[in-house]
Amino acid sequence: MKTRKSFPGRRCLTTRTDWKNKYDSGQVAQLDDSLTEVDENDNVIRSVTKLEGHLKKDGKPVKRPHRAFSLFLFNAKNELLL
Repeated sequence: MKTRKSFPGRRCLTTRTDWKNKYDSGQVAQLDDSLTEVDENDNVIRSVTKLEGHLKKDGKPVKRPHRAFSLFLFNAKNELLL
């Protein structure tokens, strides 16, 4: 069975390209999804890909604030759907 690695929450990806080989192709494909980049007042600046929104340059995160949300689904027993 192939073990999937998840992208680290709130950590940024590097500008190197060899990291793609470490992840499931479905996860890598989702990096082309778009995010809405905003300024400090939540005004829309532009649309960027998930990859652009989470890049690092020289080991430091590139500041690209963006809108984000999480959705958690629970059943009638209050169990989290994974």
